[in-house]
Amino acid sequence: MRSRSKSTAPASLLESPPPLAKVTAKETLLTVDAGRTRRRLAIVVLLTLLPWPAVWQGMYRLDSLVWTFALYHGLCLLPAALWGRGLWARSLRPPTSVQ
Repeated sequence: MRSRSKSTAPASLLESPPPLAKVTAKETLLTVDAGRTRRRLAIVVLLTLLPWPAVWQGMYRLDSLVWTFALYHGLCLLPAALWGRGLWARSLRPPTSVQ
C-alpha cells in the first residue's frame, strides 16, 4: 500500500496569514471626514430639494398661501440658516444706541 503524506497542500498555504495592517490616525481621520462629508452632502441635497414638496403641500394640498409661506420658511430656510450660522454669526453685531 501507498503511504499517505502529511499534507498535499503547498507550503505557502500552510503558513499563517500575515498580520492585518495597522490603521494609522490619519487614515482614521480621513474615514471619519468622508462620513461627515457624505452627511453634509445629503443635508445640502435635502435642503435643495425640500422647497418643491413644501410649496406643493401648502399650495395644492392645504390651499393656503400662509401655510405655503410657513412650510417654506420653517422647513427650508430656518434649518439652513441655523445649520450655517457659523458662517454669518461672527459678523452679526448688535445695533448701537445711536443706530
